[in-house]
Amino acid sequence: MMFRLVSALLWSATAFGSNISLVEQCSGCHAPGRTQAPELARGVKKWADSQCFGCHAELNEIRTTLREKTSSSHFQEAKSRLRTLPFNEERILGMRELSYLQAPLFRSGAHKRSATQRLSKAGLLSFLRRPVSKQPHSLSQMPSFPKLKKNDLLALRELVPFSEAEVPAVPLEPGREVWESQCSSCHGVEDSNAPQLAYLSLFTAEWIYGYANASVVKAERTMPRVSVSLQEAQGIWHLAFQERRRLEEVLEQKIAESENRRKKAVSSRKTRLAPGMAAQVDTWLKGGELFMKWGCVHCHTGNEAPAEKFLATPSGFLSYVSTSDQANELFERLRARHLELELGIVSERPSMPLTQKPVPLPVVSLLEAWVENDCPSSNGKKQCME
Repeated sequence: MMFRLVSALLWSATAFGSNISLVEQCSGCHAPGRTQAPELARGVKKWADSQCFGCHAELNEIRTTLREKTSSSHFQEAKSRLRTLPFNEERILGMRELSYLQAPLFRSGAHKRSATQRLSKAGLLSFLRRPVSKQPHSLSQMPSFPKLKKNDLLALRELVPFSEAEVPAVPLEPGREVWESQCSSCHGVEDSNAPQLAYLSLFTAEWIYGYANASVVKAERTMPRVSVSLQEAQGIWHLAFQERRRLEEVLEQKIAESENRRKKAVSSRKTRLAPGMAAQVDTWLKGGELFMKWGCVHCHTGNEAPAEKFLATPSGFLSYVSTSDQANELFERLRARHLELELGIVSERPSMPLTQKPVPLPVVSLLEAWVENDCPSSNGKKQCME
C-alpha cells in the first residue's frame, strides 16, 4: 500500500523524457517561489511543488517538528503528515538537513544588478551537461542535462545570471603557480584527480579574481584574502577547464574498461544464486523496497517518468530486464555510478541512481545474478525471459 502511495506522489523533473521546460525544472529548486506551501487535502504542503526542493522541504519540516516532542497542534499535524510518507519516524528523526535545501537561490533580473557576473556561460553549460563536485570522492546533487545546447541557456537568462564573455587566452604558468602555492594547501588534491579545481570552471575569471581578493563576497566567508591578479585568475580558469576535460576523458575510459570486463565475465558464465537469495530479491521487488531504498522512485514514477525506460513497479521492472540489452545497460549504469563517485564528475551517459549515492556493488551483483537466472520468484517461477 505504502509503495503504491509514494509511486503516485513522486514525480520526475529530470532531463530524461521530461515534458516540462528547462526553466520550470530549474525554478523548482532555484527560484524564490520554491518556498510557497499551499495546503493540500491530505495535509502535505510542500509537495504542491513537485520538484526536489519541495519534497525535501516537506521532509525537513516534519523532522524538525517531530524533534520538538511537544503536544502542540503542529506536532500532531506532523504526525499525520508522516503517515503519508514512505519513511518511518525513526528514519525521519535521523535525517540531516536534506541537500536540495542548500540549492543556490537566483532572483529574476539579478544579472542586471551585478557588476561582476558569477557564472560563465561555457562553465555553466558544461556543468549542466555533466555536473562536477566541489570535493573529491563525492557527487553533485544536480541532475544532469546531457543533451543541453548553448541556445538552451538563453531561456535561463532571467533566472540564472551568467556572462557570455569568453575568457581570454593567457599563459597558464602564473595561474598554476598561484593554485599550487596559495590554493592547494586548503583545496588540496588527495590523488591525481582534482574535481574541486574543475568545479571552478563554472565561474567567471572576474569572479575568481574578485572572490580571491575579497572584493565581491566580503561577509560570511571562511577563505582568507589571497592576492591574485586578473591574468592569474584567467589562468586558473583555463586550468580548471583543462582539469574538467581530463576528468571527463579518464571517467569515460574507466567506464569503457569496466563494461568490457563485465561483458567478458557475463559471456563466460551464468552465476548461481545462493540459497534464499532469489526469495530475498523477489521480496524487495514485490514490496517496493528495491525502488524506494535506492532512489528509483525519484525518476521512474508518475506521468513524467522516462517513457523509454522502466516504471518503478514490479511489472515495469520485470518487463524492462527481460530484454538483455536493456538489462546490460541498467547494470552498466549502476556500476558507472561508483566510478563517477571516485572522480567527482558525471559521465556522458549519466549513471544511476541519478543524484543519489551508488547502489552497493554486492547488491548490483546480486541483482545481476537474479536477472541472469530469469528473475526467479520465491517459489522458483521464472519471471523474466527474453
